Parts: sequence; C-alpha cells; structure tokens
Amino acid sequence: MNISFLWPPSRCICTLAIVLAGLPAAAAVETIELPRQLTAFAMHPQTGDLAALATREGQVLLFRGADLAAGKATPAAKTRVGANPTSICYKRFGDTDVFAVVCFRDPHMYLIAAKDRALLRKVPLAQSGATFAMASTNPNDPFVYYCHDDEDRHDATTGVVSLRDMRDKGVVFGGAFGFAVSASGRIAYAVSSWSSGLESLAMSNDLTDDKPAFAQTSYGVDSRMQTVPCPFERYTAVGRFIYTASLSKREAELRLTPLCFFTKHPVLVGIGGGPFGLQSDLKTIEVLAASYNTFNLAGKAIVLDVARPERGKDSDEANDGESSEDEDDYRLARLRDGRPPWFFADDARDRVVVAHDGRLFFVPLADFGLPAEPFLLASLEGPTRLVVGKDYALELKPTDERVAINIDSMPDGMQATGNRLAWRPRGDQVGPAAISVTLKHGGIQRSMTFDLAVAFPSVALPFAPAGVTIRADGKQAVIWEGPAADRQGFILEDTPALGAEYRVAIVDLESGKTLAEKKANEPVYAAVFAGDYIALNTGLGTTRCELLKAADLERAKTLVAAAPVVGVETSGKHLVVHSQAGSELYEMGSFRRLATVESYHWRGANQPTTGIAVTTAGIFMRGMLFDADLKPQLLLQPQELPVLAGADEGWSLGLWPDENADRPRDIYFPGSEGEAMIAEKTTPDGKTKISMTVRTTNLKTPESDFGNRQETEISLSAAGDVNARQTLLREQHTANGNRPLQPILSLVGDDAFVLFDRELYRWPIARASNAAAKPSAPLTFLPRQSALVIAPKDKTVLKHSAEGGQKPYKFAVLTSYDAITIDTETGDVTVDETAILDEAQRAMDNWVIRTSGNQSSVDKLRSLAPSLAARTEQILGRRPKGVPVAIPICVDVTDAASTTRRLQYFVLAECPSGEALARLGKRDGAKPKRNGEQEPAAEGDEVVELRRRVESLEQRLDLITRQLNELLQRREMK
Repeated sequence: MNISFLWPPSRCICTLAIVLAGLPAAAAVETIELPRQLTAFAMHPQTGDLAALATREGQVLLFRGADLAAGKATPAAKTRVGANPTSICYKRFGDTDVFAVVCFRDPHMYLIAAKDRALLRKVPLAQSGATFAMASTNPNDPFVYYCHDDEDRHDATTGVVSLRDMRDKGVVFGGAFGFAVSASGRIAYAVSSWSSGLESLAMSNDLTDDKPAFAQTSYGVDSRMQTVPCPFERYTAVGRFIYTASLSKREAELRLTPLCFFTKHPVLVGIGGGPFGLQSDLKTIEVLAASYNTFNLAGKAIVLDVARPERGKDSDEANDGESSEDEDDYRLARLRDGRPPWFFADDARDRVVVAHDGRLFFVPLADFGLPAEPFLLASLEGPTRLVVGKDYALELKPTDERVAINIDSMPDGMQATGNRLAWRPRGDQVGPAAISVTLKHGGIQRSMTFDLAVAFPSVALPFAPAGVTIRADGKQAVIWEGPAADRQGFILEDTPALGAEYRVAIVDLESGKTLAEKKANEPVYAAVFAGDYIALNTGLGTTRCELLKAADLERAKTLVAAAPVVGVETSGKHLVVHSQAGSELYEMGSFRRLATVESYHWRGANQPTTGIAVTTAGIFMRGMLFDADLKPQLLLQPQELPVLAGADEGWSLGLWPDENADRPRDIYFPGSEGEAMIAEKTTPDGKTKISMTVRTTNLKTPESDFGNRQETEISLSAAGDVNARQTLLREQHTANGNRPLQPILSLVGDDAFVLFDRELYRWPIARASNAAAKPSAPLTFLPRQSALVIAPKDKTVLKHSAEGGQKPYKFAVLTSYDAITIDTETGDVTVDETAILDEAQRAMDNWVIRTSGNQSSVDKLRSLAPSLAARTEQILGRRPKGVPVAIPICVDVTDAASTTRRLQYFVLAECPSGEALARLGKRDGAKPKRNGEQEPAAEGDEVVELRRRVESLEQRLDLITRQLNELLQRREMK
C-alpha cells in the first residue's frame, strides 16, 4: 500500500496478501550502503525491488530485490526522467506494473515498467511543480494521483493520471497541499490549504469512470502530521493517533508514530518519541512495534544508526556541496534535502525496510520479540448497499479461524444462524444500518462495526440530469442536461460555455438501461414525450422546438414558434409550444398547427387569462376548456363579450396547474437545519395528494475535530384514497457538500417519481404497504356544461354532476335573477329565455352606452359587431344570431359532511340586433345636441338626468340583493 506522509514528504508501502504464519527466529539488522544519498524511495511489494530518486541527476535508480538480499548495492538500471524528480510510488493496475515519478521542473509523469525497468510512458501533465505522487494498492484502481505547487496562486491542487489509457485527467480538486489514498482507492485524505486540518473525502463515483470524483465527508483532524492508511481500510494513523478510516472517531493514542502496517502479522511499526520533522542530521532512529489488535506496544525497541556516512572524493556525491540555481528554491530544497526515513512493510520476507539517505536497513520482525497472536479482524461477505424488499444473505468471516465472533447487535428483522445472516429490509428501514460484533481469542478481544446502507428501489441514471419527464405508461423516462441552476431550480447561467455539450437520454425504467443518448451544443430547458417523438426546448432565446425520434433520438423535425420558446407540454393528442408571444397547438404525429393564441402568460395566475394551458381537466384556450378531441366543455371567460352582472370575479375553478407546486414552499438553503415541504401535487384522478418533504439534521461528531455534517431525509406522504408515508433517502453528507438538496417530484398514473442526483425513485402509491382504509374521494364538480347558448323562446335546462364526498348532495344556484332557478336535489338549472333576455338586453345597452364615449351608441354597437361576431364564432362555431351577452351560472354543491364546491361558467343569450339598434337609436335621440346643433328643452335635460339616476340606483339595488341572497343561501346550507 502506498502510504503518504502529507507532512513531511515520505512514503511507506504495504501488501494486501493475508497469510498467517509464525515469525522466524531473531536475526541481526542488515545494513547496506547505497552508492549515493537518495531523496525518495518506493518498493515493489512482491519482488522487494527498490526504486530511488537521484534528484540532482534527474534519474531513477532501480535495485533488484535479489541483489539487495545478497548485500549488493549496485543499481540494476538507471532511468533518465525530468528535471528535479521529487516523488515516486509503486502502482499496479491489472497487468500494468509500474513505478510512477513526478518532477518539480518537468510537467510529465514518468511511468517505469517494474519488470524490465524501462521507461514505459511519459505522460504530459497540465503544469510543472509536482511535489507528490501516490496511488492505492487496489489492482482494480487505475488512478495515480499527483500534487503540484501553484507558486503564482500560493495554492496546490491534486490531479490524476489514469493507467487505463495512460492520460492525465486533470485536476480532481484544489486547495490540498498534501494527499493520501486508502487501500481501495475510495477514500482520500487531503491537507487543506485553507486550514491546518486533514480531511477525509469519499469517492462519489466509481473506479470504472474516466475520472474519479471525491466529496467531502467533513470528518477530519486538526493536524498536518504524516497519514498512513490501514491496508484493510479499517483505520488510519495520523501522527501518534489511530482513527477510523473516515476519520470520524479517534480509536487510540500510541507511544509511537506508525509508519507502516503489516498484513501477514497483526503488527504496525513506526518511530518512537513522537512525530519527527524535516531533520537532515538524524543520528539514530528508535523503531517500535505495536499490536494491530490492541494498539499497545509489543516487543522491544530497535535503535538504528542513521548518521550520514562519510563519502570519498571519488563517490557519486563528491560535488553535492556545490551550489546550483535550484538550491535557492525553498520548496525544492524542502522536498529534496529533508530526507526523512522511508518505512516499508516487507510482508513477503517478514521484515521492515528502512531507507534513509544513503543506507538501507533490513529489520526482521523476529527482532522485536512480538507475541504470537492472530489478527482480530473479520470481513462481511456480501453487499453493503441493500434495497428494500429484496432478500440478502451475508456472512461474517474472521481473518483467522481461531478467532470467535459474537454478534452484539444487528438491524431489526435480521436473522443469524451462526455467522450467516439473512435479511429482507423493510420500507421503514431506509438509511444507515449497522452490525456490531466482538472478536475474541484467548485473553484479547476487540469490537468491530460493519456499516450497511438500506436504499429504496431506484434506477441509476447515466448522468445527473437537470430534469426528467416520465412517459405516460411509466415505462420510460427522458432526462437531460441543462443550464446551471441553484438549489431552488432558478437558472444561474445566461449563456452556455463555449464548446459545452449537453446530453439527452432515454432510460428504460424496468431494466435501468440507457436506450439512447444524444449530445447537443445547447442546454436543454425541457423535454417531453410527444407520441413517438421527444419535443425539446433548447437554448436561450431560440424560437425552435426540436422533435427527436424517441427510438434513437435522431432529429425528425423542427417547429418554429413566433417568438423565443419558453416551454413545451403535451395533452393526449396534442403538443403545446409556449413562446414569449403566445401559445401554439399542434396535432400529435403530423404536428400540424391547429391553433395559435397570443399573449400567453407562462404558468401565470391560478385563473388563466389568455393563451393555452394543459390542465387535469383538458386544454384551456381562448377562455374555454376543451377535451382531448378539442370539443368545448366549459366557457370560463367571455373575454370581450358583454356580461350580465353577477359573475364572481377573481374566483378560480381550481383546475389549473399550480405554478408553485414544483418550487419550495419554504426557502431551503444548504446548511440550514429543519424540515421543508418541497412540492405538493395531486394524482390525476384528484383523489390523493402527494407531499414531498426534505428534512435536514445537523450531526454531532465529538470525536472528530471537524463536525460539519448533516443527515438528509427525503420522504413522500400520501393523503386521500391512500394514507401512507415512505422515506426514499436518508444519507449523511457534509453540510457544504456538492450534492443537490432540491429533488424533483413527478406524478404519473398511480406512481410518484422523485429525481435526486443520479437516482430516480419510484413509489407505487396505490400499493403502498402501509395504506390505511380508503376514505371517500374528495367532493368535486365534473367540469362540463350541457349547453353553450340559451334556446330561443324556450326554457333551457343546464345539467350538473358532482362526485366524491358523502351523499346526499344539496345544490344551490347563486343568482339574483328570477329567470334562473335550480332543482336542489339534481342540480338541474333552468333558465327562462324570455325573462333572462330582458335582463341581458338592459346589460347590453348599459355596456354599449358606458363604452361609447363621444360616439353614438348605435355607431359603437356597429363598430363592436365584428369582434363580438368573431368571439361568438370561437365559442359556438357559427356566426351569432344577435348581440351575444354572457349569462353567469354559478352553482354550489354541498355534501352530507358540509363540504362545498363551486362551479362557475357562462352561457350565451343572443339579443335581437334590430331591436337593440332601435333602442339605442332612441336613446341617442334623447342626448344633448353637439357641434352647434339645437339644444333640447330644459325639461328634456331633467328627464334624462332623472333616468340616469334611477338606472344607477337600480344597478346598486340589484348588486345588494344578489349579495344578500348569496349570504342567506350559505347560511341555510350550514
């Protein structure tokens, strides 16, 4: 294992093979004088070959393990690398077996084949100034990391080279002056450039990805001492302290500074007397050993004489004292001349290898006089991420069969048969879970905890999308990458980065496979299924709506709107494209434009005004609600038609999508603690309300120097036909981490879908395991009207239907007109055409007179005739047979539980146009003459003024009467 000293710079290597055997008899410490003083070392764990850096010469010296065992100090090969090599490490990936070297004055990583000692590849790096190279011991991990000093920015960054393709993948993260990596390669340790602390970071993607990504865990220690991860990924040594691998808990304080762990014996070895600094004049080193099982000192101390040997005039270092331009560089001098000891756990030969300056020391483990004891260590065979509702078989396996395992605690419902475990996690167990055991042998024992994570079933997406749309049958999803947004979903970037690419993909929700994927050079703002196609709203300010084939995402057609597109929606057989100028309705399949409505207000007020809106009840446009076949269902807004008094203005039918449904009800900033409802939606049948809630809790980590952690829980609640609650996610993370805290909720049929990061969760609402007895469906009106126009010279009966709630129903009509009556049992409203026509004519006359201004009423009506005819033709599909007047019909229904719902719409009455012109002409003749014409008699003025006052009083009395009747009816209902 490559063990990195973050400060000072040194290395230590251990192997992963676990072979239990007794220690050999004690032997003397063997010392070998190297041909020169060297600055950094790395060891091949199987062969014992040693690679060392000659910094001034820009060389790597490779010594064969067999030669060293025979006491020979002659290098088998010298390989030229770049100027001022500063760090070397060993790495194996599959069949690739290399020593990796970075240089301070050369922007390359040199990969030297461990077998033939030849230069395998010279990998270009982004810049020079490299200080450290490090890698894990996992042969499935392809990554070699490097740190480089940024002198201009007074900072340091960590980059990575992949042995999979021998290429530099660039910066992994910044702000790290030092770096180490765990045995598996999934945990990193970084010395922060903005604090004095050492932090742990967890890999957030996978080793199979092209480039690793790490997220803070916010576990850390206030120290910059050398960091030595355990080869079993259980512990990490930082200075004289032992922590858990994540740095979340301090386990022990030792009387030595651990520098290497063994895997064949339960031993760790280091230097006594506490941490050491950058000392170039060390005389002796006290080497101590401790038990891995108890972390207590074991055996005796061994003192090594590490004083620098005297070099002859003919040695390779005869000119070491001569100055060079590099000796004035403090950073290089610090790395090159500090020369701390390098410790290697040589498991294959049961010895410790210590390299310091120009000497090698081979210390047999037998010299320490260690007690013979097995590893008190066990592994949990089986998956550690478990999915709700699936059966799992796990097994606890001790490293040594002599070790007994006692299970102290395990999750509820888990069954143990000896060391074999069986468990089927429940839906209420989502989140962290743990198995605690005690390992025993003879008189020693230790406790271990195995962490599990229980997850709700989800589909892993190929990338973290900006949004998702689910096909109506729930079998596929389209996901896309869009512009950068904040945690509340508001767009941050105005223009995409030059050369940026955005992906669109179709994912099968049953198998989780990506069926098709396409790249675009514009960000995607929305994507919806449109039959066999995908409709995209791409780019900022574009008038194009792209249509892609759903099968392979190949471009099929482009729809061009009249203005920049702001959204796309589908409703059954139709596609709606919203732009800044209006909305356009297209026929699905042929994509023939059926209608264009101007001045669309994108998800405006609850009561729609103009444009086209897709609702749960149908399509709303031009003030009317249409069904899927574009047949009119309700006239909700007369718009420019004259209206009979009595309409309840500003009242919403409640059929329209809530513009705030997808946005947080509370401002929810990362780092805050508490609970916030993120979204609330109703199922398409209107019978169940689904709420999505995010709860964040600050966690206390008293045993870690850094305690900035949180737990996030995402849950869904159902109320209505189904009463249930389900936690989808419960995870711990850093409070300032890079995971989004804004999930997206979608409802399709009886399923709720939640998108969070790269996971898509699906909750089958109707099959919720904890569903309670179903209550009655909520009371609601069916959004239909049985007639759009009043039958001439007859009585018109308007039918109304309600559903849900508790029967019997009681209906009431809210009106002050005697011509409108209702059957309180059936909800049938009868309109007397003869009587209501008189009211409509008066309302129409007053409307024309009020709007005529200096124009005569007759001329005003004639000027309005074209627009009235056009509006009537939109509603009825024919030209009007008179002057149309909208009659408001407002009906309440109350059930046995006193729940009330309201439906308001309009029917048209057609006033004979000839009579209207005659009436208005007569009134025009009574007006004062203008422009020099003869004025009427004074008596005429008084009559006109009296008539105006009477009409005004009548209108006020009508309004008061209607309001009083409505109050009385509501009182009777209660």
